[in-house]
Amino acid sequence: MDAATRLAPYLRVSVDQVLPQFKGITLPNLAENHAQLGGNSPQLSKLATSLRDLMLKRKLLRQSFELEHRNSTGKSSDPADLSHGGAGDRSHRSQRNRI
Repeated sequence: MDAATRLAPYLRVSVDQVLPQFKGITLPNLAENHAQLGGNSPQLSKLATSLRDLMLKRKLLRQSFELEHRNSTGKSSDPADLSHGGAGDRSHRSQRNRI
């Protein structure tokens, strides 16, 4: 309930209304997380590619773009990104990420 008390002001609802907002959401365990995000063919990458293709077909995107693959550390496998921290560099976190 502590989390609900903290989230209520951000969601602009009462504390009692917070938990029902998250009904149906499942948090993946470690194995599920690795299957979704890691390996040579992560599930999330496949879903992102399908979503991109659908959005292009429906004209919700103006042009295609390449989805970059990230390694298990969260950093881009693109050498150009590695030279300046890539996504694994958390020094630029915004205030919005703080709760």
